[in-house]
Amino acid sequence: MFNLALLIYVSSIIILLLWVGKRQPLISIYPLTLCYMLLEVPFLFISYYNTNILYQSALSWVNDLESTYIIHLSLRAIFLVCFTFICSIYKPLSAPIKPLIKIRFSYLMSLFAIVVISYSAFLNQVGGLQLILQNMSEKTDIIRGSGITRLFFVYSSLLLASISACYYAQSNQSLIKKIFLFFILALVFLMLASYGERKNAVVFILIFLFCWHIWVKELTIFSYKFILGALMLIGFSALAPPLRESGAAIKYALEPTMLLYDAIPHLGELFRRFSDIDISIFILNYFNEPTQYFYFSTLPNFFYGVIPSFLYPGKPPLDEAVFIYNLANGVDPGVDAPFSDFIPVGWPVSRYTSGLVHLGIFGVFIFSIITSYLLIMLNNFSFKNNSPFIYPLYLTVVITGAGISNAYIFNFIISTVVIFLLFIAFRALNSFPRIKLR
Repeated sequence: MFNLALLIYVSSIIILLLWVGKRQPLISIYPLTLCYMLLEVPFLFISYYNTNILYQSALSWVNDLESTYIIHLSLRAIFLVCFTFICSIYKPLSAPIKPLIKIRFSYLMSLFAIVVISYSAFLNQVGGLQLILQNMSEKTDIIRGSGITRLFFVYSSLLLASISACYYAQSNQSLIKKIFLFFILALVFLMLASYGERKNAVVFILIFLFCWHIWVKELTIFSYKFILGALMLIGFSALAPPLRESGAAIKYALEPTMLLYDAIPHLGELFRRFSDIDISIFILNYFNEPTQYFYFSTLPNFFYGVIPSFLYPGKPPLDEAVFIYNLANGVDPGVDAPFSDFIPVGWPVSRYTSGLVHLGIFGVFIFSIITSYLLIMLNNFSFKNNSPFIYPLYLTVVITGAGISNAYIFNFIISTVVIFLLFIAFRALNSFPRIKLR
């Protein structure tokens, strides 16, 4: 039954993609979202027949695996129907309207300096890179309390990806500039990946490719460069799980070749980034009665997010993800309990399950409609302005599957503030006259 449901689901997405592909380019929000949904399918299929790769604490709540997977697909079908309906009413733009703004080399280098400084500040705040690398399995606890600094580093890095493409598009596109930008991008990619966060490093590359596609040269999916890049991302994602094991830094420093062997079982890890089935199987089996719903009881925690942990030691978790993980592992101190009472790990809700945990199936419909409308508005705002300062926000929401939750909203607000401050710096730098050497 699951195979039939999956076949219908995949066929529906492919038919919609073929239909909309004649009317809109791939970079528009509707086909982009369809592709995002399609990328989950490989991991969904593999995990159904090999449940050992799923989170075992989530799997322990499942009584009927087949029904759970079918309901998982059904939630996505509900979102797809709502999204298609909203797109038919509010037409999403599919191409940039305004001309590209001019980026000076001085601003590019200033932004790069800001990225390096904020990265150094983040490492200093958490005790250094060596501490993270030697205790990667405890990464979540180590970086706790560094949220604002870390987010500033992450979003200034993501902005650098679009700024780099914008600068190159308006330059003479010489080989020296290509090599220089490659060096900068490779360095920032390594910084983003250095503390165990694959998602931000992958999003960084995808933002650059997106901006390159619309400003420099159109990319084709079946080109050897695109395929090579995809294989490199798959390889990068496969390396993360073994590197997160306790003592991995010392182990692989002594035997580097063992890392390649240990990474092979995780080659499908990239597709896992597009799926929340690990978490969904718990949510679908726990939040199946009205008495289990949150009913927005986690909303007050959102307003504590801007308060640093050292100023408010009893601050409850901002993210519903922490509650989800702890409930799955039998820990339930209450939504207003201090963070110290929880296991410091989170399982984030998705745009498909965020409504379910608050209002059940009714919430799925409501949240899907609201999310669809917000996605279209963000898409249209991005293409109307055609700015390297906006595309990182747009793509982060689309690529990460962001929905309506405390963490997603908080992160979006922080990222908007960070990028707005960097935009102010850009305007200030442009107000100074350019000095020309004779």
